[in-house]
Amino acid sequence: MSVRPFTIAAALCALLAVGCGDVGAPQYSGGPSAGAAAYGQCALCHVALADHMAGTGGHESLNLKCETCHANLEPGEFGPGHRSIPACADCHSVEHTHHDPAAGTAQQCQVCHAPHGSDNIKLIRELIQTTTGPIRPVTFTSENGVGNGGFASASNPGSGVCEICHTTTRFYRADGIDQPHFTLPCITCHTHASGFATPLAPATQTPTTTRTATRTRTFTPTSTATETPTVTPSFTESPTPTETASPTPTGPSPTPSATPTGPSPTPTNTPTATTTPTPSATPSPTASNTPIVLRAVRVSAAPSGIDDPLWDGVPPLRPNLENVSTQLLYGDGQLNMTQTYNGVSEFNGGDPAGLDLRAVHDGTTIYILAQWNDATFNVDRRRWLFNGPGDPLKPSESAIGWTSQKNEDRIAFAFEITPAQSEFGTFAQVGCAASCHNTAAVGGPDMRPASGAVDMWHWKTARSEPLGYVDDQLSTADQGLADDAGTPIENRNGAAADNNRSGPATEWDGTTQALTRWDGQMIALDPAYFILEGHRRPFTGDAAAGDVVYQANCALCHGSKGEGGIGPAFTDIAITRIPPAELYADSAAPAHPGASIFNSLSAQQQTDVLARVRGFAGVPGYFLTPPSGSVADVRTQSDVSVNLITNTDRTQYRLLTIRPLNTGHDDDTQFTPGSQYPFGVALMDDDGRNHIGSKKETLALDP
Repeated sequence: MSVRPFTIAAALCALLAVGCGDVGAPQYSGGPSAGAAAYGQCALCHVALADHMAGTGGHESLNLKCETCHANLEPGEFGPGHRSIPACADCHSVEHTHHDPAAGTAQQCQVCHAPHGSDNIKLIRELIQTTTGPIRPVTFTSENGVGNGGFASASNPGSGVCEICHTTTRFYRADGIDQPHFTLPCITCHTHASGFATPLAPATQTPTTTRTATRTRTFTPTSTATETPTVTPSFTESPTPTETASPTPTGPSPTPSATPTGPSPTPTNTPTATTTPTPSATPSPTASNTPIVLRAVRVSAAPSGIDDPLWDGVPPLRPNLENVSTQLLYGDGQLNMTQTYNGVSEFNGGDPAGLDLRAVHDGTTIYILAQWNDATFNVDRRRWLFNGPGDPLKPSESAIGWTSQKNEDRIAFAFEITPAQSEFGTFAQVGCAASCHNTAAVGGPDMRPASGAVDMWHWKTARSEPLGYVDDQLSTADQGLADDAGTPIENRNGAAADNNRSGPATEWDGTTQALTRWDGQMIALDPAYFILEGHRRPFTGDAAAGDVVYQANCALCHGSKGEGGIGPAFTDIAITRIPPAELYADSAAPAHPGASIFNSLSAQQQTDVLARVRGFAGVPGYFLTPPSGSVADVRTQSDVSVNLITNTDRTQYRLLTIRPLNTGHDDDTQFTPGSQYPFGVALMDDDGRNHIGSKKETLALDP
C-alpha cells in the first residue's frame, strides 16, 4: 500500500482528526463496522481508497472497504498486523485461483499478484521473488503466448511472466536459452487451476476426477438408406452416463476420449455419443439444438453438388472455433503473409467464422460440405514482387529486391491413420494437436506427430481449388507434412529452391489456360493469379538492372513505384493479363509516348526494364499440375470461380469435399460405415501458419 510522505501538515491534520495522541501513531477508533469514517482516518497517511481500488483489477466494482481485506485493525497500532489480509480463496474459487504444487513448490497468491495492482494486467507484480532466488522484473500487458509483454517475451527472452522461474524446463527458460514452443496463450494448456503443470502423457496419468456431462444426442433418420437422398434426419436428446477423466490437461483442449482410431476403432473410454437409430419425431436441428458429432448420414444416391436440397435435411455440426496457432511469422523473404497473426480477433476482420459442417455417405464415398464466413477472396501465395511493400509485423526485414508476398484462404481436416501422439497427448484425446505442433524434431513449430501417421486434407484457394482438388497430405514423425504419393498439384515457381528472394523461374506464356476438371467443368485459369503447367515460359531479365533503367526513363510518367501518373499504373494486377510478347510490342509501338526511349535501349536493357515492370504487380508464386495418384484422392466442388477474378469481395465459402471411403492407399485414413473417427479442422484467412479451428471433433458414419 502506498504511503504519503510524512510532513508537518500531515501531522497537524492527524492531530485535528483524531485528537491528542502520538503523532506517529494516530488512533483508530472503531472496528470493522466503522464505515466511511474509518477511510478518512486511513487516508491521512495512505492514498485514497479510490486510488487503491482502481488498480485492483475489478475489485472497485464491488464497493469494498479497507476492512474488507485488512484484518486485525488494532486501535493505536500500525504495522504488519494492520496489513494482514485473508487468503484470496476466501472470495475466489479455489478451482480458478489456487496454485497447485503439481509442478513445483506451492506459492501464495501474493507472490505473483499485487493486491493493489500494478502497471501489469491480472494484478501481476512488476517485481517477483522467483522460486529460484533472484527478484526479477516482469512486464505482463498481453495474454498472448509469445510477444512483448506476453507470457514469454519475444524481445527479451527469459523475462516473461512464465519464464522468470523456469530453470530446468525445455521451453522458455529464465536464461533465454531454450527451444521455441507452441504459441497459444500458455494457460490454454498449463492451466492456473493445475498450478501451470505440464500436460502429462496419457501413460503417466491417473484419472482421479469425475466429470458428468449433462446430455448426449442420439440421431435418428426419418427414412431408411434405401429411400431417396432427400432423407431428412432428426435427433433426440438423452442424459449421458457419468464419464471419468484426468484432472490434468492432455493437450490444448483436453476432452475425455470416446472415439476409436483407425479403420477398426475400439472405444477407450465411456462413450459420449451414439449414432444408434431411435424412433423420433423431433424436428431438424436448430442453432441451439445442434449435434455434438459430425454424422455422415447414409444416403442411397450421391448429392449432386453444394446446392443439392439433400443438405437441408442433414444435421450440421457447428464447432466451437478457437485459436489453434497464433503469432507465428514466416521466414526470411516472406512478407505480408500472416494477416490473422492474432487469430480469432483478426479472422474475417473479427466477425464470426460460423463454420457449418455436414456429411453424407453412400457406402462407397463420403461427402463433407463445409460453409464458413470470409469477406475477402485471398487467392495469392508467395507472389513474387520486386521492391514490394514492407511487412509491419517484420519491420526490420528488407523488402528490397524480389520477395515472396501475400497468402490464400484455406480449410484443413486431419484424420488419424495409425495411432498418433505428441507431447500434448494422443490423437484420440486431443485431435490434431497430436499431429501438427510437436516441436522436438525440428526445434520449432512443425506439422508432425512424435509418432504415428495423420491424413491431412488441405484445401487451398490458390494451389488446389483451381484444379478441383484438396491437397491430400501425410504427416509423420520422419518426414513431417508432405504430399501423398503421385503427381503433386502445386510446384514452387522459384529461380532457386527454398530461396524466397530468388525471384520467379517462369511466367505465363500468353496462351489460354484451358482445363477440364474432374467433374467435366471447363474453365480457363486467370493468368493474373495462376500458371498452369504447359502454359509457362522462362522468366527473363534482371529486374534490379531494369529498375535503374526504369527510374531514369519511365518513372516520370508511371511513378517511381509503378503507382501511375501521366501514364497507367503498373501495380494494377490487370497488367499481368497482358501476354509478355504483347507487353513488349505495346512498349515499342508508336502509340506509346515513350516508344522512342524504349526503342533506344539495348535489347538487354529492354528485357531488364520489362522484368522490372512485371515485378510491380508480380508473378504467381506457384505453377499448377493436374494431380494423379494418392495425392488426387480428395476432389472438390465449390462456389469459387477462378476464370477471371475481378472482384475479391465475398461473404462466405461453400466447399464440398469428396473422397472414397477406402482409397486403397496406405497414406490415407480408411473409413468404415458404422464407425467413428476423431478429427480436427482448421480455418486460415490470408494466412497459413496462424489459424483458428477445433482440435478435436468426431465423425460418425451411419452403418
